[in-house]
Amino acid sequence: MHRILHVTDCYSTGVGRAIDSIVALTPEHQHHLLWAGDDDPGQAGFASARALPRGLPLRVRAVRRAVTRTGSDIVHAHSSRAGVYARLTKLDARVLYQPHAYKLLDPTLPRHARAAITLVERLLGPRTDAVLVLSEQERALAARLSPDATHVLLPNVPSLAPAVSPAPAFHARVRPAPVVVMAGRVSPQKDPGYLVAVAELLGRHSPDVTVRWLGGEEDPQLSTQLRAAGVEVTGWLAREDLVTALGEAGVYLHSAAYEGFPLSVLDAAACGLPVIVRDIPAFAGTPLTRVTRPEDAAATALEVLRGGDAWRTSRTGAEELLTSMDPAVQRARLAELYR
Repeated sequence: MHRILHVTDCYSTGVGRAIDSIVALTPEHQHHLLWAGDDDPGQAGFASARALPRGLPLRVRAVRRAVTRTGSDIVHAHSSRAGVYARLTKLDARVLYQPHAYKLLDPTLPRHARAAITLVERLLGPRTDAVLVLSEQERALAARLSPDATHVLLPNVPSLAPAVSPAPAFHARVRPAPVVVMAGRVSPQKDPGYLVAVAELLGRHSPDVTVRWLGGEEDPQLSTQLRAAGVEVTGWLAREDLVTALGEAGVYLHSAAYEGFPLSVLDAAACGLPVIVRDIPAFAGTPLTRVTRPEDAAATALEVLRGGDAWRTSRTGAEELLTSMDPAVQRARLAELYR
């Protein structure tokens, strides 16, 4: 048995649910958590859970003290900032770093910011035992930034699957409900502007279609833009409410500009939804229905909502995705990492 300290500054939405899945799949180990975020880790099976203090120096110190307090011999850092907290000073523990989407994948990142982040990642590379990536794109980037570390593809798994029984009711529909949904934080990474363009096109061509954003409002200005385009923004949803909201939809459309690999796509697939994704490198090689321009996304969403071949193609692609990103595969990889 290992004592594992999970560190994250974004214990909410996808990252929080990914951590919960890891803990649930490895009950033979003792898990501890240092966290900040919107979700409540109280019921997630941690031996201890403490909030991160504010400020970089205090957070680095909190990680070091938590390793001593819990006797952890593995530190699993989730997100780029947590990777800094866990690697800025040497720890008496193995350090596993899981970015959950490198910021460097952001195509809009200014050149000076890209250079600064690259420098930090390379400086911290020697204190990294393993980098856990979600896609081949991330693996190639990790090999450049942390060449001496082990690079392990750790597929995400659906976080809502145990609570969902979609097949009978969903497949019985003659025509999908005229609701298009996207799930995630309202943030630049998820590119609400793309969904705004899609919603405006749908509003002109098919005003009976509802577009909803399922997720917390990290950026109020972006939320205002969504609402101005007629997009319903739900705010943060508990797990049960997210299941309900996905169950009410007819198609899932993922708008993000860059990703590691989003849990929301897997959760939509597990809930029985046909899935359309923006054609970004994270989805390369997957069986998902991919689109490029907002015009393509709007047209494809309408085809899916009409049922027929488009519905079957996008639903079949989502089902095929779940065969490679499932708990058995993730547990096997975690067993190797935590041995």
